[in-house]
Amino acid sequence: MIGSRLEAGGPLCRQDAGAHLRIAIVGLGQVGGSLALALRKSKIAIEIIGIDVSSRRLRLLKETLDHSSSNWKDAEKCDLIFLCMHFQQIVKFLDQTRTDSLLVDVCSGKEKIISQANRRKLRFIGGHPMAGNEREGERGWDAALFDKAPFFLCPGKFSKRSDLTQIKKLIQLIHANPIVVNPQQHDEFVALTSHLPAFLSVAYRDFSNSVPASFQGPGYKSFTRLAQTSPQLLKTFRESNARNITKQWKKWLGVLKRKSVHR
Repeated sequence: MIGSRLEAGGPLCRQDAGAHLRIAIVGLGQVGGSLALALRKSKIAIEIIGIDVSSRRLRLLKETLDHSSSNWKDAEKCDLIFLCMHFQQIVKFLDQTRTDSLLVDVCSGKEKIISQANRRKLRFIGGHPMAGNEREGERGWDAALFDKAPFFLCPGKFSKRSDLTQIKKLIQLIHANPIVVNPQQHDEFVALTSHLPAFLSVAYRDFSNSVPASFQGPGYKSFTRLAQTSPQLLKTFRESNARNITKQWKKWLGVLKRKSVHR
């Protein structure tokens, strides 16, 4: 049971030579790789299985991972599986898996993914660490990525109360702050504070790309920093939360009209 293995001071403290909690991380991009590094720094004795199609990432993390694989099915025998892929890849995994292990994803859109997990009657908790940087893939790995960051949790219908309790403890061990939220409310707020700003930043960068670099001061660089968000991540935002992004976009257009400089 995951519960007994995650108890603070329990059988998985590093000095204990007993059974290890087997944690699979499927997808070793910025979040997945950082999660592996952060978990390795924790005080619980864990066995980390990293799964990614990139042999380079697996090689770079060989000192952190206990085992590595390019086949996601190797995750299904683990006690806990973190899904750190983009939206469509997570949906595909949930559609095909037959595991009864606890699943936790890290996608920034929650409602669609949780609905899919519930349809499959999977033991699932939707997760979203409000953490990250503009660097893609292994360039963004950081063991301290989650420090003091909110880590939102949306339990699925078929997860257990003890699953949520123990995932909270695990998240605290990587120095993040677990917060249980409603998936609908989560997606509304994240559209406003994360997804829409990224699209606005890209749009403004493209709109102003003819401006000479000498005119691009600190304010401009701050405003367009999110334009460095990878196209794949922007696609994930759009696919997982399009309805709320569109809703907030329309509200924003109304604000622009009311705040027109000509008034």
